[in-house]
Amino acid sequence: MNDQLQTALAEMINKSTTGIEKASGFLQAEIPDVVRQLLLWHGIQDFICFCTGLVLLAGWGYCLRRFVIKNWAVIKEKDDNEGFLITMLALICGVVLVIPFAFIFPLTWLKIWIAPKVWLLDYAASLVK
Repeated sequence: MNDQLQTALAEMINKSTTGIEKASGFLQAEIPDVVRQLLLWHGIQDFICFCTGLVLLAGWGYCLRRFVIKNWAVIKEKDDNEGFLITMLALICGVVLVIPFAFIFPLTWLKIWIAPKVWLLDYAASLVK
């Protein structure tokens, strides 16, 4: 009975080591494709965020030019406190919004395009943390 248990245990260990070897061989074969897909995914995702940030920033600049700067002389001439406050509020909100837009512009896509190995090292380091 003891011999049967030992042979069964030895057989299970052999099967598990064989399965681990097959799985590691499969993973080694798939690593280049996974790395390519990872680079492509993060590069396109960050590029879309970058373009969205640029569009939002350009829209803010257009609205600022169209509504605030163009009407600045008219608001000053009227000596209207309400118009002045609205204009100042628009300028302050604009500045407060531009600062986060600067952080929305991820340049990770540029790092992936120019130096993908450096990005992979940074990504691996962030996974370890």
